[in-house]
This record gives sequence, C-alpha cells and structure tokens, in this order.
Amino acid sequence: MHPFSLSKKKIIINSNLEASSFYITLLQKKTEKKFFIIVDSRENAEKLEFLIKNFNKQINVKYYNLQKFFPFSKILREKSYVAEILEMLYDLLLERRDIIIVPFSIILKKFVESNILAKESINLKVNEEIDREALIMQLIEWGYERESFVSLKGEFSVRGDLVDIFIPIYNNPVRISFFGDYVESINFFNSMTQRRFKDELKTIDIVSCTEVKNETGDYKILPAVKGIKTSSIFN
Repeated sequence: MHPFSLSKKKIIINSNLEASSFYITLLQKKTEKKFFIIVDSRENAEKLEFLIKNFNKQINVKYYNLQKFFPFSKILREKSYVAEILEMLYDLLLERRDIIIVPFSIILKKFVESNILAKESINLKVNEEIDREALIMQLIEWGYERESFVSLKGEFSVRGDLVDIFIPIYNNPVRISFFGDYVESINFFNSMTQRRFKDELKTIDIVSCTEVKNETGDYKILPAVKGIKTSSIFN
C-alpha cells in the first residue's frame, strides 16, 4: 500500500514519513504542482522538510512554524511572527516555493485574502522613476520602522541616495540606490557587515510588514489565499 492516498485535491499521509516524503518528491517532480502540506506536529513537520530536502535538493521546500516564540523580547517576537506569516502568504500568492509545510494549528488561524494582499505591494524596477519621498511615507504607513542601520525585518533606513529596507518576505535586506527619483540599482546586502552582494537585481517587490486585513476590517480562516493551485496534504 502506498504511504498516502491521492484524490483530486488532497493527499493523506500516514505515519511513515520516510516513505511519504519520498513519494511526495517523486509526485512533485512529475506533476510540477505546488503542494501545501499540513502536518500534526512541529516535530513531524521539521522531519518532513528535512527528508524532502535530502531526497531532492532541487525542490524548494520550507516549513513555517507560525508560533509566537522569541525568548528575549516581546517586540522581536511579534516582528518575527508577523514576518513569517507574511512570507508564507506571499510564497503562496507568488507561488515561489514548490512545497510549503505548516502545523495543523494553522486551520484555526485567520489570514487575509489574496486579492487584498496583492494590493499591498510595490514593484520597483531599475531605471524606473518613482517618488522617493512617497515611497518612504508608504513604508511608514505599512509599519516599517526607520533606523540608522537596517538589521531586522520590518526596518528601513535612508542615507543620502540610499534607501535600505528589510522586506519580510526576503532573507536579506535590500539596498536601493536613487539618482533623484530614478532607481539606479537594487542589491541585497548583508545586515551584519552592511556590504551589498555583487549580483544586481532588476526588480524587487516591497510589501507591507504588518498583518493586512480584508476590506471588511477582518480576516478569513485559512485557506483564504484563493486562486492558488495547490494540493493539501494532511497527516
């Protein structure tokens, strides 16, 4: 018997995570579909992510814990929690990952719908003209905090022609070099050394760093990110 049963919309995983992860990697490679996996515990989720990465390192898989855990600071805990939620939602919206793994408790959480989420973003391109002061005001409105130097997600800084932003959906902060209101260059940089990476970007998506609400002022229970072609996997 296979480790899971496949229907049109979902896959049921049994307790054999090793066998399940192997078949998931084969199925993803064959179908090239995006998978949204819900498991019963953090331990099994972490193990499933580890096994899938071992079976096929080319598969872009990530486990989102979605727990408010940060031992030293309430502020850092909240920032980290919101940043992780936003990263997961934009991963779904933009279909950036092949497989997303989340804990079972996610079905009790409420999230914004995709059409609302998509409006809360700005796409910047090199050689494009944009009102820099309006961009800075938008960052503040979206909950970014202005600092002398950027080190945490949700922070930004302005130094001369440079605008540094740590956008929640990226692993590194981005440095945007302006000439007046023209975007000259876009680079990710190391938040520890403050040195930019060599590879230049042609475009970057800037998104809100606060929990975006629906037009009604409320949230919807997951799966609220509609229009995403995914398979749901339950343990």
